[in-house]
Amino acid sequence: YRVPGASLALVKNGEIVYHQTYGYKNIHSKEKVDGETLFEAASITKPVFAFAVNRLVERGEFDLDKPLHEYLEFEEIAADERYKLMTGLHVLTHTSGLPNWGRELNETPGSKYGYSGEGFEYLKRAIAHHTQQDIEEIVEREVLKPLGISHTYFTKNDKLLKVMANGHFGLQPTIFDIPTEAGMAHSMHT
Repeated sequence: YRVPGASLALVKNGEIVYHQTYGYKNIHSKEKVDGETLFEAASITKPVFAFAVNRLVERGEFDLDKPLHEYLEFEEIAADERYKLMTGLHVLTHTSGLPNWGRELNETPGSKYGYSGEGFEYLKRAIAHHTQQDIEEIVEREVLKPLGISHTYFTKNDKLLKVMANGHFGLQPTIFDIPTEAGMAHSMHT
């Protein structure tokens, strides 16, 4: 399948029963994948963030049914009055009306499914503003630490840079800059 490198783990009853690494972090450098290698999780970031959001909701610290603009205005789309209907629940169910990426409203919130990373980023900003907390700290506290998940990062740091695998398109390493701001739609490396 021309996959330059992978890390495979099999989990049974909550325990790792098999783990093996294969190939290279970067096909050109020939640096091998090992047990410390981090891979970009991309959109798997969304359910991790959603879990953190639901923990806040369970404690009454955030209301998924409250219009998001009441937490934080989204100035770029505020001219479209329909945006005032958008809730956190719409974002988590991909019915926000926002496109995957882009700052315009394509649909009335709640009316139609449409995969949206942009919605997750708006929800991230609304929660950070409302709680006055860093979103990475929220995810760490609500998800990663309680579940014992380590070696997971959302922004550029020295540890990530040392052990991450490059993405590859075909057999050519991709050159994407690691974000300096956590993206709850896309930036998890684990």
